[in-house]
Amino acid sequence: MLLKNVQQSMKAEKRIYHLKRSEEEVRVIDYNPLLLLLWKVKIDVYFTSECSLALTDYVSGYVTKAEMGHMQDPWQDILDDRGIYSKLFRIGIRCLDSRLIGLYKTCDILLGEPLCRKSREVAWIDVEMPHKRKQNLSKKLSDVEELAANDPSTEDFYGEGLVTHFYPNRPQEYEEYCLYDFVATLTYSGKDKNSERCYRKIQKERLPNVIDFHVHKENQRDSFYYAIILLFVPFRN
Repeated sequence: MLLKNVQQSMKAEKRIYHLKRSEEEVRVIDYNPLLLLLWKVKIDVYFTSECSLALTDYVSGYVTKAEMGHMQDPWQDILDDRGIYSKLFRIGIRCLDSRLIGLYKTCDILLGEPLCRKSREVAWIDVEMPHKRKQNLSKKLSDVEELAANDPSTEDFYGEGLVTHFYPNRPQEYEEYCLYDFVATLTYSGKDKNSERCYRKIQKERLPNVIDFHVHKENQRDSFYYAIILLFVPFRN
C-alpha cells in the first residue's frame, strides 16, 4: 500500500492510499489481504479518510435506518413502565427482526443454505501428459535428494494423485465410470475396514460438478486429444 499526501487527498476528496496490483488483479476491486486470509472470502472493507459531517450522517443513518412500516411498534415499548435496559433491549430486538432483506438471501435462509460459502465447487484435474503432469512430493526435499542420488529412476517420493492412483484403483462397481463422471458425480466418503477408499454419489439436490480445462493451442493437438481421451475413456493402470 502506498500512502499519498493526506491533506491534498482529503482536499481533493480522493482516497489517500494506492494499492499495488499485479497483472492478474487489474480488474479486481480493492480487498483486504489479512481479512481475505482469515475469513477465506472477499469482504468490502475500505479505509475512509473523510472527516466531514456528511460521512458521519451517512453511516449512522444507514445503520439506524427505519424500515417501512415497522418502526412504529417500538415506540410502544418506549412508553411502557419497564426499565431503561429492558426498553433498549426490546427496541434492538424489534429492529433486528424488522430488517428488510433481499429475495435471494431470504430463499437461502429458508432453505438452510450457508450465506458465507460459495455455491459451486471447483474440481481440478491435471490432464497433461505424464511427463508434463505435476505431482506432489510426499517426502522432505532432503529425503528426495537422497533417494534420487541413490536411484535416479525411483519415483517413491511422489504422493498419490487422482489420475495416477485414486481413479485407476476405483472400486469395481464404478468400472464403467470415465474420469469425468468419476469426479463429477462421486465424492470421497472415507475408508473401509480394509483401508480401501470408498465413494458415494453426490446428493440429488446438488448439481453435478462442471469440469472445465484450459484450451490448448492449435500446435498442441496431441495434448488436447490426450486430455479428451483421459477424461472420457475409462481406464485402469
